[in-house]
Amino acid sequence: MEVWQGKMVWVWEVSESSGGNIQAIIERVQSARLAGLIVKAHDGRNFWSQFSSSLVHQLHEAGLVVGAWGYCYGAHPDAEAANAHRALSLGADFYVADVEAEFEPSGMADAATRLMAAIRQQAGGKPIGYSTFGLPKYHPGFPFHAFSRHADFTMPQVYWGDFRLPPRTAVAQSLAYYQPYKIPVAPVGQAYGSVTPGEIQSFMDACKNQPGYSFWNYQSATAAMWSAIAGGPAPLKEGGKHMLERGSQGQAVKLLQEELNLVLHVHLAVDGAYGPKTEAAVKSFQQQHHLTVDGIAGAMTLTTLGQALYQLPDPNTASKLREVLELLQKAEKALQGVS
Repeated sequence: MEVWQGKMVWVWEVSESSGGNIQAIIERVQSARLAGLIVKAHDGRNFWSQFSSSLVHQLHEAGLVVGAWGYCYGAHPDAEAANAHRALSLGADFYVADVEAEFEPSGMADAATRLMAAIRQQAGGKPIGYSTFGLPKYHPGFPFHAFSRHADFTMPQVYWGDFRLPPRTAVAQSLAYYQPYKIPVAPVGQAYGSVTPGEIQSFMDACKNQPGYSFWNYQSATAAMWSAIAGGPAPLKEGGKHMLERGSQGQAVKLLQEELNLVLHVHLAVDGAYGPKTEAAVKSFQQQHHLTVDGIAGAMTLTTLGQALYQLPDPNTASKLREVLELLQKAEKALQGVS
């Protein structure tokens, strides 16, 4: 398992997170069953003193992974890369460049390449990634390919509440959009604003077959949000058992049956029982998408199904799109225990 994988939370201001009490931060993180924290280290050319070797040491002593992140503007890529290197030299296990609107104007692909190449050169073999818009379709000018080419992973900001989408739909869309960049994806979820604990749970369920997921951010999360994060499943690990197969039962199977009906145009009973007909439908889907045909809905099958589901509607057929979204919202409510 790579150090950037697992369930994490982002820290913007340490002083505003549990009052800056590091022991309190550690206790909250441990109670939420997090693998670690992603702590802000710099803003452009300005390094933040909150990211220190002392902080990293205390978190490491508690058995936590420490990621460093910095907001990068692209105007001074060498200086920003130097700050990334400084954070890694202070003990960070990995680095994430937060890159957003400043890279959308035409011609910023060169700045993206220069920034990521410089970070890579100075990273000493530690993993580097980038975090940006969750739905690339709406940001055609952003140089996703340039960032992906030099990164080990990406952490797209899948803020479903801001998108006004059900969490599972937002995750499926994001994964579909990022597929062309051929880079591991660890979505960032929303732990601020008016999102509900049930939505947080749905986001985590949608991400459980990804190598990792995280939340923005520590200081904005309410007690109810923290409780929901603590109850979420761990992301898929190497050799993990997050899968559905014959004999599985429950709401996750119902959602699988709904999706198979939509994608394959079949008529499975949506009863939550993974029987021979559901298994046969899974095998049919796997065969169509050149996956291992074993009838088990594991990580690759579930991810591919989510992508196929989003790509299903004719974009010119609004009524069909509404039907798909209504079915997804119905499934979301079922997963949240809402009648």
